Amino acid sequence: MVTRWQKKDRINVMRLLHQFTTLTPEQTSHIISKELITESGHHAIAIDRTIEVTERRKGMVFTAHLRVLLGIILLLCVQSVVNENVDINTLSRIQKCFHKRYENGQYAVAINVPKEQCRRRFFPSKKNFLKNDSSVKVKPYIIPDSKKVYEGFELIAAGRHKNAHSEYLLMNPSNHSPLTNLMNKKKDGCVVFYTLISPCINRCLNKNLKDNIIPGLDELQAYQGIKAFVYRHIYTKDKNKTNLRENLQIIADRVPLYRCKQGCILCGEPGSRVIDQCVTF
Repeated sequence: MVTRWQKKDRINVMRLLHQFTTLTPEQTSHIISKELITESGHHAIAIDRTIEVTERRKGMVFTAHLRVLLGIILLLCVQSVVNENVDINTLSRIQKCFHKRYENGQYAVAINVPKEQCRRRFFPSKKNFLKNDSSVKVKPYIIPDSKKVYEGFELIAAGRHKNAHSEYLLMNPSNHSPLTNLMNKKKDGCVVFYTLISPCINRCLNKNLKDNIIPGLDELQAYQGIKAFVYRHIYTKDKNKTNLRENLQIIADRVPLYRCKQGCILCGEPGSRVIDQCVTF
């Protein structure tokens, strides 16, 4: 997964290169234009080529390899790395907002908002968060035994149908779903997928059934902004199943997985195992 530097990050890196080297603005601009941020594992940043800078100072020749320098600079100042996670306290406030505005029995919602709204010190209110997706607009779609899906400005939502669970309604058909359309609106924002009850093992997370949500999770994994999958309660029929952790791991292997009850906790993410607190009642 590769993404170009954001404009503000280019400026920060150019300033640091200027400060610690004798490169001209033209040289730093040329270097920046050639570099890429590449995701590999958790927070690996690779520079796509090594630049050798040769300069003459007081009759001596110095050669500097910029790979290490640029790597350190990137780790310190790049804030738009692909795998940035949502701030856990802000997520808790967002989940409480969902509960207050939209909850009406089992439901699922997904949002795509500016990434600043998923970072530290953001406090959602009616004036600054999902202003065009009010409860008056959304709640009529969150009703029992309905396949209706609300597709709004920054939010999608659905209730539960006996033949189509909430998550399925938002994630299917894959690549042409309400979630697909939502993510296409803002490619580098923050997407939070929230379901009141964890996806069921027998259907939603069963790769052998056509109406599973795994292709939708793959789509969410490919999203280049901040992303999160969140649930509150464990599905009643799955509480005593020995493979509950294994199935929640299907989500965590693709997207950071959170549980929000009295506050939020990170259950797991790619490369880590789902923790005990997320499989207990």
